[in-house]
Parts: sequence; structure tokens; C-alpha cells
Amino acid sequence: MKPARSKLASYDELLRTLRKRRWTFVEIAQALEREFSLRVNPKTIWAYLQVSRDAEPPVEPAKEIADQPLLEQRPKRRFKLDA
Repeated sequence: MKPARSKLASYDELLRTLRKRRWTFVEIAQALEREFSLRVNPKTIWAYLQVSRDAEPPVEPAKEIADQPLLEQRPKRRFKLDA
């Protein structure tokens, strides 16, 4: 029997890229729902990244992620902290 795979496995590279760019888990969850109609709790994203950090190498990203228009559409923050 094969082990269960997370629905986030095909978005692994995108998730890691967004976290490196300092996106919050809430922002990532909102972007996944908006762009890919994938509803995910922010805690699920956090848990996936924690577990997959030590697991096998990432799987091939989904084809629709290749152009990554999502990276340019970061939600605006309410407060400006760069003073």
C-alpha cells in the first residue's frame, strides 16, 4: 500500500518560494484558494512544510504553477512597518 500524499505535495516548490519571500501562512492559504481553488487551513500549510522539510525531495510542481503569476500578487498589508 502506498502512503497517503498531501494535496499540497504538487505545490511544494511554490509554498517554499512564498515562505522564502516572507509570505504568511494566511496569505499563502488565501492565494491558493484564489488561484487554484484549493481550500487549505494555514495550520495545514505549516504542518506540511514542517513534515516535508525532512522527507523526500519535492515532487514535480503542477504545470499551472510554472508561470507563477501568483508571486506578483501579494496581498497588501494593513500596516506599514518599514519606517
